Amino acid sequence: MTGDVPEPQGSPQKEKDLRSLVFDEALQLLQKGEQAKVEFKREPPKIAKLAKEIAAIANTDDEGGYYQNVRLQNHGFLIVGVENGRIVGCRTWESLKCPSEEEEEVKDRLVSKLKEYIAPLPGFSVFRFEAPETQVPFWVVLIYPSEEQPHVMLRDDEEVERDTVYVRKGSVIHPASSVDYARFLRRVAEKAAKKAVESLEKSLKGEVSDTRRRLEGLERRFNEVEEMVKSLLHKLIDRGLDTLTSSEEATSSQRLSEALGLMNTSRSLEELARSLRLSHEDPIERTLSSEIDNLRRYLDSLRTLPSDEKKTLDELQEKTQPLLRGLGELVWADKEEKYAPIVGEALERLALASSRAAYIDGALKLYPLLPTVYHLGILAHFHGRPNYLRLLLTLKLPSARADDENITALLPKLRDRFYSYTYQLFERLYPGRCMPLSWHLYNFLFVNPGLTKLNLPPRVREGGSLYSSPTDPEGALATYLEGEFVLGLLALKPQLAIENPQPLLGLYAAVSPALYFEEGTRLFARIERLVSQPPAHLCQVLELSGKTLKEYLEALVRSISNMTLEGTCISASGVYERLSQGQLGSCAQ
Repeated sequence: MTGDVPEPQGSPQKEKDLRSLVFDEALQLLQKGEQAKVEFKREPPKIAKLAKEIAAIANTDDEGGYYQNVRLQNHGFLIVGVENGRIVGCRTWESLKCPSEEEEEVKDRLVSKLKEYIAPLPGFSVFRFEAPETQVPFWVVLIYPSEEQPHVMLRDDEEVERDTVYVRKGSVIHPASSVDYARFLRRVAEKAAKKAVESLEKSLKGEVSDTRRRLEGLERRFNEVEEMVKSLLHKLIDRGLDTLTSSEEATSSQRLSEALGLMNTSRSLEELARSLRLSHEDPIERTLSSEIDNLRRYLDSLRTLPSDEKKTLDELQEKTQPLLRGLGELVWADKEEKYAPIVGEALERLALASSRAAYIDGALKLYPLLPTVYHLGILAHFHGRPNYLRLLLTLKLPSARADDENITALLPKLRDRFYSYTYQLFERLYPGRCMPLSWHLYNFLFVNPGLTKLNLPPRVREGGSLYSSPTDPEGALATYLEGEFVLGLLALKPQLAIENPQPLLGLYAAVSPALYFEEGTRLFARIERLVSQPPAHLCQVLELSGKTLKEYLEALVRSISNMTLEGTCISASGVYERLSQGQLGSCAQ
């Protein structure tokens, strides 16, 4: 057994008995399926994922009644080499670069790696078994009941957050809740009381005459422990950990670490300072930064010209979706717009990730930023968030060349630069479509998976049926066009004095003949309503106090009249010329 990890000690016969118990229990568990302390894996997972699984199992208590042998109650089972309840085989732990089939070598490698991820490291043993009938090898990591909860993650990695405590609810891993922290604190108190009792019992031997005095001391020590636990619980409650719906629950592990620090005077200055910093860190800011870090790490891994651009694009879409979901919820919830500056800083970091290296940086590396900007701008408009809209005016796009220090406005340069490298890809994906990149953005943001549409205010989603058609029963395309039109106005703001301003190309500026002639009136109806009744937040961002959108409409007509159309397109300049000469609403003064 490895000395770094505590585990039950006993005679060789007892260890043999344990091995037999684990083997029999594992076969039974395969028939029952995964549970709170039972996890199945086809192959050994990467070390970060494995650390998360082991820590979550060690932090979870068994409610009893699941295991066949009661001696294994509250033990955790991570069974590797199984699929759908069947043993399919796993010979070695290639994810650890450990070709050995020896249990002790695999365990030593696991201990060495896991100590970098979990503190304190739970006790565990590693067993290699063979299926009874087929002799196919499989592995069991037996995690012993923990007396040292909580087990905290020490570093960030894919799907793993530093300073976070994970638990399992059923077969799913979650960050620990306030209920879990109360359980951890009770465990700490019980452990302290047990030590106090053991110490007292030892000192009482041979000292019968002092029994009363020592019992009174024991009572005092129990009272002190009880008061300490109450004090810690009050601190947690003051920080909002008393409710499961707390918006700060994501950082509850950090708050728990700070509270437990009061009971541990042996912590280093570095540990105490980190606890202090994390306890004052805004959970939204920290999580947003983590989402950006994840995207940047993925973008940094894209070093050369991809052999399959479509596959890379699909991966980029998948990696970008968590950020889009989070921003959608944030823009909806942040009515006071206090997080707008933090979102701006995050997007600046994402923009910088596109300014490194060669082809992939000049093209597909820009992709996560592009739908994020459209997603943020469209939602900011429909939720009436002027400070979020202003971000798109102030954000800059770093130069594509390392030797060029020039910085350009995010709109419209982001879209133009990305498409100049990738137009062949999108023309292949959307053959015959007018504005294939814009059509892609519409489908991604409003159709599948449609994350922008999902985060629209209910009044906008429900009102979309007013602009429906047989091909678009929910009126999503007309809603997208209004959002894209607003982004186009933002792109024109710094160019109003220019004779030939550069437009933000999109479906609002040019459409296919079929759409233009069959559904043109319906498609542009939302935009027509906007220019006749300009919303207050847009007036504020465009600085139009007492004015109409006439100057912007005229600039739009000039810009799209001179643009080179993509694919089979008809310019919408006639629509905006008609609107500029019609009844325009004025912004309030």
